[in-house]
Amino acid sequence: MFDNNRRKHIIATTVIFGILLLALAFYSASFSSWSDEDKSNIIHFLNSLEANGQAHMLMTSRTSARGELSPTEIEQVLALRERALEQALLVEDRVLEKAHRDLPHHFRQDYQRGLEASIRNLKGVRSGSAQIQESHQLESWNHWISINKHEVRIPRVR
Repeated sequence: MFDNNRRKHIIATTVIFGILLLALAFYSASFSSWSDEDKSNIIHFLNSLEANGQAHMLMTSRTSARGELSPTEIEQVLALRERALEQALLVEDRVLEKAHRDLPHHFRQDYQRGLEASIRNLKGVRSGSAQIQESHQLESWNHWISINKHEVRIPRVR
């Protein structure tokens, strides 16, 4: 259907668009049911999405330009994905549920597991035992968030 570069571009565009829409929701009106602790915790969600978006953009731009990542770029992407996972693990499900009732499930099952799979893959690439592959869980996450982005409600926190 699409060649690999076109597919990567579509995914990257979806990720960036999703982050921008989440940022827009993030700057929307104050939410009275969100405590200061909740607002502080949801920052981890936003930080995770930002680090993952940076990793994805680096992968997409470099592989589109040259067809592969250098060892240094692999390390950069790996570090960004590890940061994204660290931040994802700090987000509480009860806080995710305040943003959208189905967000905890998709965030953990698709996004978080996708980050874990991507990190394993990148470590395999680094050791020479694998080729770079985007995780199907991250693709599922991108699909879900692109459909539901207008329903995810995050209060102003920064």
